[in-house]
Amino acid sequence: MKSLKISNTTIKTIALLYCALPVGCFTLLYMSTWIGIAAFALLGVSVFLAIRSNRSGDREYILISRKAIVFFICIAVIWTFLGGIGGHYYQSPDWDWRNAIFHDLIYKKWPVIYSEYDKALVYYIGYWLPSAALTKAIAFAFPGILQTETAFTIGNQFLWLWTLIGIMLVYFLVMLYAKPATKRKMCLIPCVLAIFSGLDIVGAVQRIITKHTLVFSNLHIEWWMSTMQFSSLTTCLFWVFNQCVIPWVVTCYLLQEKKVGSYVLLGVCALLSGPLPFLGIAVYMFANAVIIGIKKIKEKEWVSFAKDIFSVGNLLALPLVVLVYFYYSTNGAVNAGADMAGISLFGIVNVILPDAKYLLQVYMFLFWEAGIYFLLLWDYYRRDPLFYITLGSLCIAPFFYVGTASDFVMRFSIPGILMLSVMCIKVICSDKWRIDAAGILLCVVLALGAVTPATEVMRGYSTMLTTGKVANVQESIGTLDQDFIKAGRNDMNFVTYEYKDKLFFKYMAH
Repeated sequence: MKSLKISNTTIKTIALLYCALPVGCFTLLYMSTWIGIAAFALLGVSVFLAIRSNRSGDREYILISRKAIVFFICIAVIWTFLGGIGGHYYQSPDWDWRNAIFHDLIYKKWPVIYSEYDKALVYYIGYWLPSAALTKAIAFAFPGILQTETAFTIGNQFLWLWTLIGIMLVYFLVMLYAKPATKRKMCLIPCVLAIFSGLDIVGAVQRIITKHTLVFSNLHIEWWMSTMQFSSLTTCLFWVFNQCVIPWVVTCYLLQEKKVGSYVLLGVCALLSGPLPFLGIAVYMFANAVIIGIKKIKEKEWVSFAKDIFSVGNLLALPLVVLVYFYYSTNGAVNAGADMAGISLFGIVNVILPDAKYLLQVYMFLFWEAGIYFLLLWDYYRRDPLFYITLGSLCIAPFFYVGTASDFVMRFSIPGILMLSVMCIKVICSDKWRIDAAGILLCVVLALGAVTPATEVMRGYSTMLTTGKVANVQESIGTLDQDFIKAGRNDMNFVTYEYKDKLFFKYMAH
């Protein structure tokens, strides 16, 4: 069977368009007419310049057989199906709110307003916008589908397809970085991504032995440290797919990017899918920029570096960051404080002032969740800045807090955990890797880590056996167009109240 030859510029161009499409939907369809058109034009020019820059760079190619592509697609379909995307299998409890958001994006005008309760939808909606927009386009031709749940069913299939495209882009971008030595090693890429996790099972067993308590209900063993969690890639896909897929693509894209001229564009693409993963990506961008800058200064090329930082693409994309910021700033939970916070940054991100007990917890947490991988990868990456950026990013995560939950450490770490998995993939896919003591130990650690995604899969299987049905969709909320305060539920993470007084809805939205 013939192999396909795909260039890095082709993959990067598709990835860039994929990540930019939600921003295009947001600017053109969510904003007021003239602001939206102007913002969309800025986005379009910025994307064009980034694509042109890609095509002027070094061109590399990957060879992949059609059989391998089919294998990649099968793994992606199974992975997303088991996560509940498409609505054909079990969905985690967080899907209750996500289904309500997607439902309202399909059935209501944009921006989504709940006039009766004086509130508006304000959340990380970027990932849903292309699928919702396409469903709305079909509903324009066949308005009857909006009178039933047909539109929501159609939208879910578009969302599944949209997710599959994103996952495939991650596979191809990782392949460009890892450069697998053989076709068999190439097929390890989707498998390792699906099973990769920290050693939650070790932490869980340790907690059971020392504290004689179960880790968490429903075998959610990632909560073994109670206040901290690094979510496995499978956990992210199953629980917060809207916050992880585009940041994954952007993170892998950065591995191929040797200049900083498109960083702001990539940043706004990630930001619309989730501000916390965006902050994790921003660490890589800042560190890469510093490393490139130092190199350019040594080579006496600092002028060209300054031009790259202040490139037309970066400057044009900057207003888009401002628009998304104004949108997020209206969210009801933005200014919520954290009980553990000691110092507040910008009134949003809080710094934890640790005591000796907390430092010990952080040490144990980091060792089992990531430290053991860094020890095994040391010989391969000790001269690679990526190793130290990833190490630093994950080490600082437990010392920050946002709102009233542990969201920061879980979501800020999304790019770092992906990068750690990618580094492992590059090692086992290289022709220098051998099944020696270190190689066997890495396989053992990966196998132990795989227990975490296995428990995520088993939760769905167990629910299927209990309920007697394959599809167990979370749909008790239905819509956010209701009064959650009287029901004793909090919807502040997803809306803003008194929306008419907010700058974004006053001057920028439709």
